[in-house]
Amino acid sequence: MTESKQGAASSRLPYLWLVLGVSALAAVSNLFGAQIMEHIRHLEDAPTEPILMPVALFAVCSFVSFYATKGTPIPSFVAAIALGIAGHAFFAPIVDNPTMLAALVTASAAIILFSGGLEMPLRDFLRLFVKIALLAFPGVLLTGFALSHVTLAASGALGFPVTALVAILLGGILASTDPASIIPVLQGVKFKRADAKDIVIAESALNDVVGTLLVSAFLKLPLAGMTVAAAYAALATPETIGFLGAQAGFGILFGLAGFALLWLLGRIKKHNPRVYGADQIYFLAAPIIAFIGAAAF
Repeated sequence: MTESKQGAASSRLPYLWLVLGVSALAAVSNLFGAQIMEHIRHLEDAPTEPILMPVALFAVCSFVSFYATKGTPIPSFVAAIALGIAGHAFFAPIVDNPTMLAALVTASAAIILFSGGLEMPLRDFLRLFVKIALLAFPGVLLTGFALSHVTLAASGALGFPVTALVAILLGGILASTDPASIIPVLQGVKFKRADAKDIVIAESALNDVVGTLLVSAFLKLPLAGMTVAAAYAALATPETIGFLGAQAGFGILFGLAGFALLWLLGRIKKHNPRVYGADQIYFLAAPIIAFIGAAAF
């Protein structure tokens, strides 16, 4: 009986530490956050502190959220969101700077998606591509179409109707049915069939790509005056298909460039197997370089 009680207590310990950590950060942020950030902003000898401090805290919270939830059913990104909300005063310099916020989110998403792709050998991805595509492409289109109609109906019923243009764009933006951060969660889940895990992870990553292409296509269309059905029908026009094909082509091209960068690193490490800090920087830079290249076109 004593051993079972000790086991139950130890299993609850991570949750206790997580609650205490979030509560402590929230208390410091709410009670002293404004004064601390104001003091940091007036440090004449360290003008970069207001930016470096929240970036460093961002990294620490990412580290803590991973280890605090390791071995528990709580996804690490849930803990990261809780820590972000708790420390809102300290993250204000990032949130108030749209360029920095977009850069951090984009770089993080690129690295997460890239690391998720490394979990699946290319030959397995090609073998399962039809199944993955049948989930991702129709799934995003159907979700976006349905969400646009729900937005129109719900906004009218609630007394603040939105235009079809807003509903179409909102449906496209939210059509990716899961966040990129779910990929690390899926990597730790045990599946009876290896193919099932590969399909779920790859489909999760491909959702984001399809959602991005969908919104890009909508931004190219004259949506003013269009119905939801007409907007989705316009995706099948030769001009839109050509645009989407070009975007997908550049994405594949620079994705292969990212693969080539890692292949080059692998060749170098065959002759020098020791791990250096420069190797980690190179690995993190590869997906960002691929993203920048694809976005440039």
